[in-house]
Amino acid sequence: MNISITQLGPCFAGEVTGVDLRDALSPEAVATIEAGMDRYAVLVFRGQDINDEQQLAFFRNFGKVESSIGGNITKLGQRRLGVDFADVSNLDENHQVYARDDRRRLFNLGNRLWHSDSSFRATPAKYSLLSARSLPENGPNTEFADMRAAYDALDPEIQAEVEDLVCEHSLLYSRGLLGFTDFTDEERETFTPVRQVLVRDHPVTGRRSLFLASHAGTIVGWPMAEGRIFLRDLIEHATEPRFVYVHQWQIHDLVIWDNRQTMHRVRRFNETADPGMSAAPRLPATAQTHDTGECHMNDQRHPPLLGYTDRFSARPGESVQVKVSSYLEGEFQAHLVRIICADPNPEGTGIVERGVDGGFVGSFPARAQPFIPGSCMKADLPSGVQLPEAFSVSAMIWPTRLEAGDQSVLSITSENGDAALTLGLDDSGPTQADAANGRWDLERRGSDRCTEERQWVRLWASVSLKTGEITVGCGRAEEQETASSQVKGATALATEAMERVLVAASDHGGRQRHFNGKIEGPAINGALLGWDDFRSPSSGNQGRSLPNGIFPGTSPVSGFTIPARTPSTVCDQLSRPGYDRLMLERVGDVLAARTGPVRCHPFSRRRYLRF
Repeated sequence: MNISITQLGPCFAGEVTGVDLRDALSPEAVATIEAGMDRYAVLVFRGQDINDEQQLAFFRNFGKVESSIGGNITKLGQRRLGVDFADVSNLDENHQVYARDDRRRLFNLGNRLWHSDSSFRATPAKYSLLSARSLPENGPNTEFADMRAAYDALDPEIQAEVEDLVCEHSLLYSRGLLGFTDFTDEERETFTPVRQVLVRDHPVTGRRSLFLASHAGTIVGWPMAEGRIFLRDLIEHATEPRFVYVHQWQIHDLVIWDNRQTMHRVRRFNETADPGMSAAPRLPATAQTHDTGECHMNDQRHPPLLGYTDRFSARPGESVQVKVSSYLEGEFQAHLVRIICADPNPEGTGIVERGVDGGFVGSFPARAQPFIPGSCMKADLPSGVQLPEAFSVSAMIWPTRLEAGDQSVLSITSENGDAALTLGLDDSGPTQADAANGRWDLERRGSDRCTEERQWVRLWASVSLKTGEITVGCGRAEEQETASSQVKGATALATEAMERVLVAASDHGGRQRHFNGKIEGPAINGALLGWDDFRSPSSGNQGRSLPNGIFPGTSPVSGFTIPARTPSTVCDQLSRPGYDRLMLERVGDVLAARTGPVRCHPFSRRRYLRF
């Protein structure tokens, strides 16, 4: 098999020869076609007289086929084809041409708008494939726009403006442009808008492109009217003739295109009289799964490379150590990158990042270390560690779901398995502390309530084992105003031996009470502290910080250390999306893992490393 590709369009699109898609492809042939997709974004295969099974067999060389459920208004009992196909023909389940007023036909008119397939899904389509089994007498043509060239041709000022923008995509938006608003409640729920970044980098070539579609109806943070007219301007720019390849269909043409780099649309034809083309299966963009069970890196039940930092935060200019653990042999590389969008959900938008000069790029040897992944941070303590007679526990938090029930910020557990002291929130938001013999809640005081969603507050609990007194409090600073409250009580907490400290959850009776939000600077201090102490910290408080969830006096979880420095720019409050974080990638193999993002913290104007 001698495959060759010849360019068709002005700047992209290629015609593939030397391959019969009825036959199984060799790995070399698949690699050649994928490389052609990376370069040309649209590939045309002429004279491919194939059936559904052969079409799917060819397509599965490049990934898992996307289900068409949720991408149209056709009911399961009305489908002409299986769920692996997005039926873009003008035929109903009985192979009859749609009536002119059939709502399925009216809905499908949206294919005449410029779009990228499945941008309305949390995981957009990677490739789409269309096979011309039958054609109408006159047309239709399909037009493809090169979104890479369109981005390159933008003025530098516009490139800077679109850099960090995020759009909401939905079939409700694109069909609404046509005046089609006849949706059922179930359909409206199915077509709930999803967010996609406006500028994407190709995962192989690194080439930047615009991610546009008629499905994009708003720009997050912009007035709707301004966002829509700006998106319309961008689509008009991206679909100028110099960026467009027009495919004139022939019988048995097969066309495959990369939705990450192109937009497309079908042109008008008399679809009420002529049978249209068949169907287009789609590949979802690559998504990874996550295993959050407890394990060791070297038992290979966890992703092969993990990075984690030795502290929760750092001021500009301070040093941060990055610990790395891997059961692979060889080396990894370290980079600093800025996160434009960070969604770890396998079905979500994904991660979009830009490189930053971190001053420490290099290769380091990999080695396996014990590690416990998950949505909380655990630190086992040396045997015999006891609570001091007077101590305080505290943390800064940024809660996101106060209605989620009891949530633990920091929990100290004794050797007998009891949670000796837990600091957290209850389901209405006030601070709470739990000990073996009681619970203390701050009263909710209307507008004076100091715990709110998406605002930084400090929680603390001070305990005197000698007097049996406990004080629980919280405080919030907003500009020049301060809100704080506290409650006092009595506890029988004893100086018993402690076994572990857990951040962001409690493990009394099983891992539970997970915290929703961000936690900064959890600490255990060997002194009784209050709100005034936290507002004006004293160097004499014998602070015992838990920067990485490790109780003072213990050895941190081992790993290979990368000395790193945070960017020197001091943050103002967050005015636009953006994160910085350390990225670790395997040299040779394309297995990558990354640490948490660095975020600007408006409470104290610091930069923070987040998991």
